[in-house]
Amino acid sequence: MKNILSYVFACLLLAALSYGEEAAPAGKPETFLIIKVYDHAKKPSLKLVTDAEYKAETDAIAQEAKLWDKAMAAAEKAWKADSSTAKKTFPKSFIAQKKISVIKKDIADQSKGTTEIAKLEKSLEEDLKAEEKRLAERKQSSAGNIAKRKTDDGKAASERAALLDSARSLFETKLTEVASPAAPAEPAAPEKKATKK
Repeated sequence: MKNILSYVFACLLLAALSYGEEAAPAGKPETFLIIKVYDHAKKPSLKLVTDAEYKAETDAIAQEAKLWDKAMAAAEKAWKADSSTAKKTFPKSFIAQKKISVIKKDIADQSKGTTEIAKLEKSLEEDLKAEEKRLAERKQSSAGNIAKRKTDDGKAASERAALLDSARSLFETKLTEVASPAAPAEPAAPEKKATKK
């Protein structure tokens, strides 16, 4: 009798649980986030992502942080091995770790998110232009204080920018190599020792 009652109770419990799943909504609707991602050159970009895409981005950045030192060491070694850059110091202070920050959460509609990103990008561009203008004014005022300052024709600045871009691309290459190492070489077949008979 106890077995029958426990069987009936288990069936009723199972039926109640399955009814609750059917009656519940399929889940909350997908929401979007606006995130700001800073690359290795510290340049920001805005993205509209879902919660799952945001989690994937943060996981990728966390994985990159784990491999940072190893990739940096490999990039420095390759930099010193290259004859064109061997005499120059590797500019590791100009290579930043990627960072991510949430700008806005819980955007219900993707079209609203894209219009919001357009507004934010415009604001971001204005901020960057203002920052560049401020830096140029500061550079010019400091140049006025030094009487015998050489005029910069732009060539040195462009060479420096090219050098930094080269260092960043080398680092990113080494980072991908470290993140996905090549398949290990097949172990050599064991040598068969000749046995004397």
